[in-house]
Amino acid sequence: MALIVSMVSLAIIAAACSSSEPTPAAAPAPAAPAPAAPAPAAPAPAAPAAEVGAGQTLNVLITNLGNGRFDTWLSDGEDLKFLRILDAPLVGGEGGSSLIPGTIKAWDMTSDGLNWTFTVQDDFVTFQNGDKLTIDDVQWSVDKMLGNEARRLESTGYYEPRNVGDAAQFDSVDLGPGADQFTVKGQRPRPDLPFWLSENAQGPQGLVQPKAYTLSQVKSGDAGFEGYERAPIGAGPMSITDWVPEQKYSFERFTDYWWHPGNGFAEDRRIKFEFLNMEVVPEDATRVAALQAGSANLIEANVLMTDGIKGAGAEIVWQDQSAYNWILMVDCWEPDMWCYDAGVRRAVEMAVNKRQIVEELYGRGATVKGWSYVTPDSMGYSSALDPLPYDLEGAKALLAKSGIVDGKMANGEQVSFKINTWDAGDTPLLPELSQLMADAWNNDLGFDVEVVVGDASAVRQKWNNRQFPADVLVRTNEARFDGTSITSGGYNNKDIAWRSVRDPDEEPWLTNTTIPVRKALNDLSSTRNASFVELYKLLKEDAQQWSAFYTNLPWGVGKDIKPGTYKPWTLVPYVTAIWTAVPAN
Repeated sequence: MALIVSMVSLAIIAAACSSSEPTPAAAPAPAAPAPAAPAPAAPAPAAPAAEVGAGQTLNVLITNLGNGRFDTWLSDGEDLKFLRILDAPLVGGEGGSSLIPGTIKAWDMTSDGLNWTFTVQDDFVTFQNGDKLTIDDVQWSVDKMLGNEARRLESTGYYEPRNVGDAAQFDSVDLGPGADQFTVKGQRPRPDLPFWLSENAQGPQGLVQPKAYTLSQVKSGDAGFEGYERAPIGAGPMSITDWVPEQKYSFERFTDYWWHPGNGFAEDRRIKFEFLNMEVVPEDATRVAALQAGSANLIEANVLMTDGIKGAGAEIVWQDQSAYNWILMVDCWEPDMWCYDAGVRRAVEMAVNKRQIVEELYGRGATVKGWSYVTPDSMGYSSALDPLPYDLEGAKALLAKSGIVDGKMANGEQVSFKINTWDAGDTPLLPELSQLMADAWNNDLGFDVEVVVGDASAVRQKWNNRQFPADVLVRTNEARFDGTSITSGGYNNKDIAWRSVRDPDEEPWLTNTTIPVRKALNDLSSTRNASFVELYKLLKEDAQQWSAFYTNLPWGVGKDIKPGTYKPWTLVPYVTAIWTAVPAN
C-alpha cells in the first residue's frame, strides 16, 4: 500500500506556521508532488483486535450533543462526539495542522488553487456491513456537500438553502481522472480543502458515508436519507448497536477496522475496549460522581470541575485550545443601526474589563489571548490579535466620535439591544459572562442591554434566520488551526447564513473587508501565514466579532483507564484519539 500526500498542500500548511511571532520557521515554497512511498513488501500481521480489552466497556459521559443526526452534512459539530466512533475520516489527522491519509490517501491541488484531485485508499477499507469502500462512496460523500448532489437534495426539500451555502462556491465534484480519483472544481481558491475534509476540522464534513447502503435505505416518500438515520453504518472503529437520539449511543468494536500497522499505517487506531457507551449528562456534579463511583471511565469536563475530578481520585487530561468565547455583533448592516460603525464596535469591547471578568469567573482555566477563531497555535496568530485592553475613557471617546453620548445616538434614540446566549458544556457560565458585559455597557455607557438565555439549537437557528439584527451573540465555538473556511464563509460568501457581512460585493464591505480577504485567500505560496497575520489584524479592527478568551478542555479519566494513556489532540474539539485510552487491566 502507498500512503502519499501532495507536497503542495503540505507546504502551504507548514508555511502557515511562520510569522513575526516566535513560531516555527517557514517552510519552503510548494514543491512538486512527492512520489508514492513503496508499499511494504510483507507487512507484519496486525494483532487480532479482539485480544485487547475483550469484554471491557468504556463509559463516556458528555455534556451535550448537536441535533443527533447521522447524516454527516446535517449533523452539528457536537455530534462529532459519537460520529467519530461510527465513521471514518476522509482525510486523516493528528491534531493541529498535521494531515495524514485516511480513506483518502493522496490529494493534489492545481497551481491556481481552484481544483483538487483526491485519490481513494486501497481496497482494505471496509464498512461495518462488510461492503468494501469504493471511489463512489468517497466522491458522493463530498458531492452531497459541495456538488450537484447537494443542489438536488435542496430541490427535494431535504436540505435547506443554508445547507448548500458552501456548494455555491464550487462547480462540481466529479469522478476521475483516474479510476480511484475524484476532482473537486471550485470557483475560488481553497488551499484548505484537505484540512476542511479532515478529522482535524471542526465539523462532521470530514467523514465518509456509504453511498450504496444509504441509497438502499431510501423509502417511497423520503426527501433524502431518512432511512439511513434509522439504520446507520460507517467505516469507523465501532458499530452502533443501540441509541436514544441526542441522549445515549452504544457501540461494539468493529473487528475488521482497517486503521492499523498491518495495512501500512504508523498507528493502531483500533479502540482498545470491546464496548463503548456515550451518554449525555449535563450536570457537572453528576458526571464527577459517576467517575468517582466507577460507572463512568471518561467524562467531558470544564475548567470549573478540576477540583471535583481531583477529589474523585481521577486523572485530569487537557485538550489544549479546544474552544473559544465568540462574541458577534450580529447583522450590523444598516447605517441607522447603533453598531454600524466599526469604531462603535471596538468601543464596546474596550468598555469590558475582560481580564478581570475572566479571572473572576474562570480563574486559570481561560486565557485572554487571540481574536475570535484565531488562538496562539492557529495559522495567522500574532500578539496584535489579543483582546483590546480595558479603556473606558477611550471607549467613550470612540462612541462620541460616532455620535453616541450617554447611551443616546445622535438622533436621540436610546442604544438598546439584546445579548443572546446559552449554557454551554465546554465553556460554562456564558450567561454570567453575558450579564457582566451587559452590566458594564448599561452602567458605564448608558446602554439598555438585556440578556436572553435560550436553547443552543434554537438560538443558532434564529441567528441563521437573521432574527438578531443589531443584537450581540455570546457563544462558544470550536478552535481550529486553519481559519480559511470560517473566514471565507463569514466575509466572502453571501449564501452563508451566519456571515458577518450582508454581501461581500457591496460597499462598504467590498472595500473594508472583501478585497483584503480575497487577497489572503488567494495566497497559495509560503507567505500565506503572513498574509493571514495581516488580514486578521484588519478583521480585528473591523470588529464584527471578537473574543474574551479561549479555553483548554479538561477530561476526567477514571481508574479503569491506564494513567497517562489517553491523549486528546490540540486544536481539535470534542472526542478525539479515543483509541489511545488503554484499559488499566
